Amino acid sequence: LHLFGIRPGRLVEPAEEWDSATTLAFPARAVPFRLRRTARLLRIHRTTVERKLAFLAERGRLKHRRWLESFESRPLASFQFDEMETSEHSKMKPLSIALAVNDQGRKILGFEISQMPASGLLAKKAQKKYGPRKDERPQGLHRLLQSIKPVIAPEVMIRSDEKSLYP
Repeated sequence: LHLFGIRPGRLVEPAEEWDSATTLAFPARAVPFRLRRTARLLRIHRTTVERKLAFLAERGRLKHRRWLESFESRPLASFQFDEMETSEHSKMKPLSIALAVNDQGRKILGFEISQMPASGLLAKKAQKKYGPRKDERPQGLHRLLQSIKPVIAPEVMIRSDEKSLYP
C-alpha cells in the first residue's frame, strides 16, 4: 500500500502529508456524503478522497491498537457490552453490531458485525426473497470477546442489558 508515498507500516503526522486544516476538516465534512459529493465539497479528485479515507482508517486502526496495548500491563477489571441492529441494504437483511466499551471514558474496546435473520412483519417476506439467513450473533459475540481478551483481567465484571442470547 503506497498511498501518498508512504511505505507500508509507516504512518506520518498530517502536517507531513497534507495541511492539517484539510486533514481536520475532511472527516467532519465527509460524514453525511458520498465520495463524489465529498470530493466536490473539498475541491479534490474522488480518488484523493478514497486514498485519504484509507489513510485515515489505517491511522485510526494503528492508534486504537496502541491504545489497547496500553491496557496489557494493567488489564481492565470491567467493561460494558451491548448489541445494536442495523441493515445491509434492506430491512429484510438485518445485521447485529456487538460492541464492547470501556467503563471509564466510554471508549470502544472492540466491535463485531454479524448477520441475523429478519424478525417481525418482514420475516416471511425476507425468507421468501433472500432465503434462510443464519443467526451469527453468538459467533460474533465470541469473536469480539476473543479480540479483547488480551486487555481484560481474568476476573472481569461485564455489564450488559442481560439479553437472553448472552452467555
